[in-house]
Amino acid sequence: MRSSLNTARFLLMAALLSVVSTGCTTTKGSYQMTSMPSNDALLTKYSDVAVEVSCAKGVALSQPDIDRIRNLIVENIVTEYPNRFKSINPATPGANALKAGVNITKYDEGSVYARAMLVGLAQIHIDAAVVLSDYNTGEKIAAAEVTKTFDWGRYYHGSTQIKDLENGFAKAVASSICGKK
Repeated sequence: MRSSLNTARFLLMAALLSVVSTGCTTTKGSYQMTSMPSNDALLTKYSDVAVEVSCAKGVALSQPDIDRIRNLIVENIVTEYPNRFKSINPATPGANALKAGVNITKYDEGSVYARAMLVGLAQIHIDAAVVLSDYNTGEKIAAAEVTKTFDWGRYYHGSTQIKDLENGFAKAVASSICGKK
């Protein structure tokens, strides 16, 4: 009887920790605007957006990884800001098209083993520089730095992987593109 009660308590704690830890990986990352348009109307005039994802020198991501991240950004724009753009990644961008260049500057998977050992070891990072520009003229309108970090560790975070953070990162990128906090 006592053994089954201890087992039930352990399972309940494991379930609660799983729910809490999942929240940390899926929450929105943060972004800081590094340059702003002279007025808000400058961004709202764009009805289309073309999202392009690239990697900085030294960041090794495969094309399927880049495509997955771009698709997550697009999904978050559609979900979080459904009326912001008429079209996203149109085949032929029109006169009112915004280019959102997302350059991934850091994609650090850390070490699962180190995270399992101690909180704060082997942090996971995804960072990017986002530049918003007029698609047709190339004129820079705004820029932001986006980051998503996960540094918890120990038992319930030892299995966390960088892909678990990508959606939270994509949410922050979508917010920076749409100009929303």
